[in-house]
Amino acid sequence: MRTTLSLDDDVAILLERLQKERDATFRQIVNEALRQGLERLSELSDPKRSFRTQPVSLGTCSFPNLDNAWEVLSQAECESSKRRIMQINDSGRRQSARLFADSVSQNHEATRDRPGA
Repeated sequence: MRTTLSLDDDVAILLERLQKERDATFRQIVNEALRQGLERLSELSDPKRSFRTQPVSLGTCSFPNLDNAWEVLSQAECESSKRRIMQINDSGRRQSARLFADSVSQNHEATRDRPGA
């Protein structure tokens, strides 16, 4: 079959380089390149070789109904806020306990250093 092809410059350069390396005709190089390229393209579209995702159990859903996205987001944000408040309260308690311990220690040192104490 005879046909005319318009090649991009980079493709033409690669074909000419292969032609010189293999000491073959331009026609042989183009035909071989097309054969290999078409084989690869057909392999990619082969349904037997398609990628399949394996299912994984993620456990039970935390939300009873996922139909209303706004409701799910609201519940998720509420849970997140609760956790944040708990963390703040915990860190506040720790800080209060630390401040109390420091003040007791300072009072103890102050009374110990007083004359007659």
